[in-house]
Amino acid sequence: MEILCSVKSKYLKFQGVNHHCDEYKKSSEYHYIERTQECIPNCTSDITFTSKEKANAKLLTTSLSATCFIISCITLITLIIDDHCCGFAASSQSRAAKNSIAQFAYAVPPFFSTFCCVFYSFGFLLSQLINPEDYCLKNDENIDVLLLAREGHRNLPCIFIYLLTYFFGLAISSWWTVIAVSWCVALSFSSSSSSSSSINQRNSSRLSTLCHLWGWGVPATLTVTGIVAHKVEADELLSVCSPGAGVNDLSLLGFILIPESLQVFLGLVFYIVGIIRAAMSTTPSSNGE
Repeated sequence: MEILCSVKSKYLKFQGVNHHCDEYKKSSEYHYIERTQECIPNCTSDITFTSKEKANAKLLTTSLSATCFIISCITLITLIIDDHCCGFAASSQSRAAKNSIAQFAYAVPPFFSTFCCVFYSFGFLLSQLINPEDYCLKNDENIDVLLLAREGHRNLPCIFIYLLTYFFGLAISSWWTVIAVSWCVALSFSSSSSSSSSINQRNSSRLSTLCHLWGWGVPATLTVTGIVAHKVEADELLSVCSPGAGVNDLSLLGFILIPESLQVFLGLVFYIVGIIRAAMSTTPSSNGE
């Protein structure tokens, strides 16, 4: 009897069945990995979502991402053409003021925000064109078994989609905040028209540096941190790799919810301040009339 129990235990361990995964729904679809001491589901297993739900989500995501990609490309081309044409049509006085704060606020942040939208939508579109099994990893203890990627840094398609969707997705939020901040600052400097051109250009250069540091630095820091900390995971529904896509709620909180909430909060604060500033600056002129 002891021999039979020992053989059965070794067989179950070889198959990946382990009592450590009993707490999960459809625990037979999970494999317990000794190295990481966690339960990982089989590749393309229907645990939380059915095959029909996954197919519908894939169709919807493909349609929306393709539409967003086309619209973003058209918008980006329009911004480039508009800047190019205005550059030739502008007078010498306008070209001299090209580096002003107002010029930066109304031209640069919207351009980079649209630029990020192009790559963000392209990342989601590309993720749905790749075979879901390509996002999976081989089991270290049984190479014949494919598991859903919980260490996405070991999978090239997973890490590539992660760079496109997470970096540029967070960069969109960062540049949206930059739009609000630069607009608010431009309103403040527009009220003081007595500032010299050289001072205005120096302030514009400083604002540009700070905005680029925020717009690219925050997403880059969090993206690299996610890779180094091994927090990139594949999602069961769409197979899109991102922090917290699996069962790690702390990664979802630290890499997505808190940064995105902070960006939205800062953007709304500066938009409200800008609206108040604009209302206050127009009130004297309306009274004078």
